[in-house]
Amino acid sequence: MALSSLASSKLLFAIAMLLVVLIVASGFFHWRQRTSQAELRQQIDAWWIFLPVVSLAVCAYPIGPIMLSALMMGLGLRELVMQKSVLRANSVYFVGVLLVLGLSCTGLFPTLELGTTAAQSWLFYLFALTAINDICQFVMGKRFGRHKIAPRSSPNKTWEGLLGGIAGSTVFSLILGLHLELGSALHLAGLGFALAIIGFMGDLVFSHTKRQLGIKDFSQLIPGHGGILDRVDSLVLTAPALYLWLSYWFYSPFRID
Repeated sequence: MALSSLASSKLLFAIAMLLVVLIVASGFFHWRQRTSQAELRQQIDAWWIFLPVVSLAVCAYPIGPIMLSALMMGLGLRELVMQKSVLRANSVYFVGVLLVLGLSCTGLFPTLELGTTAAQSWLFYLFALTAINDICQFVMGKRFGRHKIAPRSSPNKTWEGLLGGIAGSTVFSLILGLHLELGSALHLAGLGFALAIIGFMGDLVFSHTKRQLGIKDFSQLIPGHGGILDRVDSLVLTAPALYLWLSYWFYSPFRID
């Protein structure tokens, strides 16, 4: 089956544009070879895995997102039970439940009466926006971070990083959302703003758990990112948030454009 029959032309164009951005960013940071940017370079390199996997899963809708959700949950739960100090951290059980419930929502999109094209677009929007939020928070926090938000739970989280993530997510939400025709500019700006904050909260919960366990990363599965739990910490909250938004507001009879 041709790829064009599995996804809309607008979605394929969005995927292609993100691939171009990834190529440019990867080439730029590898060309500079600065030691201070080694961690960022590793994160960019890891997206050579994430972008194709997410894109294929979305194009293989509805079975693709379900399989991806199950894979992420399986790897995440494995990382939790592999921790030697797991029984000493009460929040680990909460994180496990949050992981299952949150990632399940990525496989529940077929239950929404959106149609295949809209569902694929919203899923790609979810994954892409969550990733952009993480990247913007990381970059802005590293570059301008001065004022810590939760020094005990997550000493690297700063207000500057959070604001950078909110700004980047809002702009990206407008660009991608309008291109995919997901809604009005007002709704998309509000959604990008809200998901940035919600994603940050998920990151904070997982960071607190790692502090309790006395570890930096949940595993070394993904170079530059740590384990799968280090990658989906924001997604476990943004996925159910977007699912509920689509279920009870955006496609409700009370919608106002």
